[in-house]
Amino acid sequence: KRFELISKYLGYQVKPPESELWQIQHYLRHEKRFEEATKVLEWMVQVYPHATNARYDLGRVYLELQDKERAAATLTQLLKENPGHSGARNELQKIGIDPNTIVKDANPPARVLRAYVGEYRYADELLHVIFEEGKLFTRVDDEKKELHALSETEFYAVDLDREYTFNRKNG
Repeated sequence: KRFELISKYLGYQVKPPESELWQIQHYLRHEKRFEEATKVLEWMVQVYPHATNARYDLGRVYLELQDKERAAATLTQLLKENPGHSGARNELQKIGIDPNTIVKDANPPARVLRAYVGEYRYADELLHVIFEEGKLFTRVDDEKKELHALSETEFYAVDLDREYTFNRKNG
C-alpha cells in the first residue's frame, strides 16, 4: 500500500525493492502461510519478470498447495528462460515431467564443438572450454560442467546461472 501511495503521488509506478519482497515471502513460507506467499511471489514475478528465484519458489509453493498444473507451468516457463536451472529440473522430474522434453538439446557436429575450445574471460574468472569424448565442457577453477547445446552457438550448463553464446571461429 505504501508503494501504491508513493506511485500515485509521483504519477508513475514505484516498485518495492525485490529484497524486501523476498524477505516477506520467505517469512510467509517459513510460517507455512502458502496462500499469502503465493500472492507475494506472483506479484514479484509480475513486477520483476527476470527474478529467477521468485519464479522457482512460486513453482515450489504451488506444489505445497498441491496445484501441480500451475507448478508445472511456472517451472516449465523458468526452464525455458534458464535451461540450466537444476532446481526447476528436479521439481519437474518429481511431478513426472522430463525436463529434456522442455529444453531439447541440439547435436552440433564435433568440428563445430572443437572450434570453441580455448580460454575465455567471463566476468572476473577465466573459463576453459575443453572437448572430451565428443562433448564440450567448461572448467572454472576446479569445477567442470558439461555444456549442452541449444544451437551451434548457444550453450548452457546445468547448475550454472549463465548461458554461453559463442561467435564461430573462422575455419
